[in-house]
Amino acid sequence: MKYLYDCLGLESAEVEGIRYQLLHRTAFALIEADRYHASSALMLIHSFSPSDKWFEDFEGFAALLEVKAEVNKIVYASRHDGCTFSEIELYLGWIRGEGKYLEV
Repeated sequence: MKYLYDCLGLESAEVEGIRYQLLHRTAFALIEADRYHASSALMLIHSFSPSDKWFEDFEGFAALLEVKAEVNKIVYASRHDGCTFSEIELYLGWIRGEGKYLEV
């Protein structure tokens, strides 16, 4: 967990109540961006919930990174160099999938 916190430039006390998956996926996006020498990373939630279930959790995570999250919008979070060798621009997004793809 400390490695994830370091990657995201967070302290363990700050992340209380934040879902592990959000921390892990965001850190992984940064790690992979560094691995491929990309200058940007995107952590995207593709939700098929018509009510945006769990968006509040994502919104709380984004606020931790000092970003205002919005449904169907990609937002710039910050530059990170915590666990990487170069600065990487981080973007976050919550995209609502079309309900027609839920029909069987």
